[in-house]
Amino acid sequence: MICRQLLPCLFLAAVFAAPQPVSAAPPRTVNRTPATPVSMRAARREAIRRMPLLARPDRPGHFYGNTVRRLHRRRVHGR
Repeated sequence: MICRQLLPCLFLAAVFAAPQPVSAAPPRTVNRTPATPVSMRAARREAIRRMPLLARPDRPGHFYGNTVRRLHRRRVHGR
């Protein structure tokens, strides 16, 4: 009884799971690598390094740069 049900199921599975025809055109490749948290962090770090010192955002642990920016803001904006 199982064999009677198994044969049609295998046939249907073979018909519907048949591989799709492959096109003659080569697949399009993207030259970009997927963005990973490490590569995103590195790209952001590089963008910050390219900024002028006074335009950079305040960041924890960057005592010299943060102090220079705070003093500049205090003198220019009167804070």
